[in-house]
Amino acid sequence: MESRMSISSTLTSVQPVHGEWAQRITAAWQKTVEGVIETGTLLVQAKRWMSPNEFTDMIEHSYRSRGTPHSA
Repeated sequence: MESRMSISSTLTSVQPVHGEWAQRITAAWQKTVEGVIETGTLLVQAKRWMSPNEFTDMIEHSYRSRGTPHSA
């Protein structure tokens, strides 16, 4: 029991402070936002350049088997 307390207090002392957590969380969130926007942009561009059948085939064959949404 005593060793648990010393390990816990050691881990607590090296944890990032609240501002560092906020910066790390914000940076991770921004990566996600940028990825979603880029994905949407690429889907719109692909849809413009492909025939409706080609686009549907690409979505069905490339993404349905991966368990991702296929309602693009």
